Amino acid sequence: MAVFGAIAALTFAAPAHADDDALGPTAQQDCTALSWPQPLPNAVGRQLEDIVNDDSFWICLNIAAIAPDGHDVMDDNSGFTQSWRITNQSPQSGTPVAENQTITLNVAQ
Repeated sequence: MAVFGAIAALTFAAPAHADDDALGPTAQQDCTALSWPQPLPNAVGRQLEDIVNDDSFWICLNIAAIAPDGHDVMDDNSGFTQSWRITNQSPQSGTPVAENQTITLNVAQ
């Protein structure tokens, strides 16, 4: 996964401590605990950074965020330096998806 996604994953991962249970589950543990497949929520109209950084469901998926010029903003620094609004998603909302399934989000500034 790109740097943007890797940093987002680090945001949710709890640091290693002797008393990990007191800190609560990591994002990966939260994902694994869900019963998959799950219906895909609607992301259209939302900001990409809100989904990647603040929504724990989306961290369970492999997100490709495609800009109008065809590049994946998850693979470069523009995911950090520019604000992207989601204009379309595939599969569509409500579609059952598996953990780590690739979800394509079309984004624009």
